[in-house]
Amino acid sequence: MTENLQLIKVYHSNYACNIETKQYDDTDDVAFRLERDMRDKLYEPIDEAVFMHKFSEAHREIFYVVNPKLKPIE
Repeated sequence: MTENLQLIKVYHSNYACNIETKQYDDTDDVAFRLERDMRDKLYEPIDEAVFMHKFSEAHREIFYVVNPKLKPIE
């Protein structure tokens, strides 16, 4: 969750990667969403550095799916 109430979710599995964003209008909506996600175990607080690392990995994977010719040969 950013300071301007934008929720950024990074989904990552062995087969796919997805980044989802949602802008909220007020803190009541944010509180409801986070409470529900934590209750359903869909949300886990993590350190900012861990988030930035996972976000970077997801962004890179999506970039190479869209631009396969730019992916370095391993």
